[in-house]
Formats: sequence, C-alpha cells, structure tokens
Amino acid sequence: MNKIETRINVGTEVRVSEERDDEPRTITGLAVPYDKVAVIAGMFREVFRPGAFDDVLPELDTVYLRNHDRDSLLARTSNGTLKVSDSPEGIRYKATPAADTTVVRDTIADIEAGNLVGNSFAFRIKTEKWTESEDDLPLREVLEADALPDVSVVTDPAYGADTTVALRSLETFQRTTFDDHAGEFAKRERDLYFLER
Repeated sequence: MNKIETRINVGTEVRVSEERDDEPRTITGLAVPYDKVAVIAGMFREVFRPGAFDDVLPELDTVYLRNHDRDSLLARTSNGTLKVSDSPEGIRYKATPAADTTVVRDTIADIEAGNLVGNSFAFRIKTEKWTESEDDLPLREVLEADALPDVSVVTDPAYGADTTVALRSLETFQRTTFDDHAGEFAKRERDLYFLER
C-alpha cells in the first residue's frame, strides 16, 4: 500500500469568519487545488486532477490540524465539526471548532494576524500517471487518491520536504522508461547530485 504524502500549498486561502455572539467562528479554505501544477523538491511537477477524491469523500474521517500536529486538533469530519467538499477549484473545507481551547483560540488569532497563511493536506495515491517531458521536469498527475487523512492550516506556505514516497514513484517510472532515456536520466541525476552538494 502506498504511504501517506504531505503537500503544503502556496497561495491558497485561509479565512476566519467574523465574530458574532450567536454563531461559532468558522475557518474555511482550499485544501487541494485542482489543475495547479507545482514543482516538488525540484525533481518533478505534480497536479491533482478534478475528481481525484471522488471515491473517498463520502467515507472520510479527516481531521483539521494546526501544522499537521495531531495534538493540535481543531475539527474532524466524524463529529461534524469539519466539512470537506468538492468544488470546481478543488477540495474545500469548512471547520467549526466546537471546543473552546487554547489551540483553537491561538489558531484563529494567528490566522487573523497573518501568522498562519497556508493550507496543507496529507494524501495517499491510488492512481497516478507519469509523463516525461523533453522541455521540463516529469509530470505526475494524481488521478485518484484513496485517503485524505488530514487538512492543516500551516505557518509556511511552501511545498514540504515529505516527498520520499513521490520520489520512489518517480524512480519507478524512470526505470520503466530508462532504456529510451538513459542518457537524459543520467544527466539529470548528475545535475541533482551537484545541486544537493
């Protein structure tokens, strides 16, 4: 089974509702953007296609966290405090934290202050498609996911370093087409080696 991967989105929205006496505060945002190509670790490009979460959305028990910290639980789908839905732009969420905890109060204050400025999500791939490009990095299209264990509001809106599963998938793709592109892959690996030094 594939392992869980994590992505942190650049430029996705996070909003907190206005404070009203008769209504709880809500936090909304775009967790997984569709058709937005991102470069992952300088190794490959990745894009989530519309419908990638269709099979798992009805059965999710997704948690909403602060910076992927399971001790900073804000809401969850199984108790109704988190709604996760599909939209033309991607997977959206609406969290209505029920508990009046320090984590909830601090998170809302940090979103309003601009300290928490992005969204992140954890996922596991069911179906992917790799395409080699002569002019650009290989493209990984996520066609189907079989898990969305958490959505998080995050401090740093840049793609995270947790790409080891995706890199293994890239290596498998490259091995299957190695005979056709042996020189190109060797050059890319040499270039990457010197970039890491």
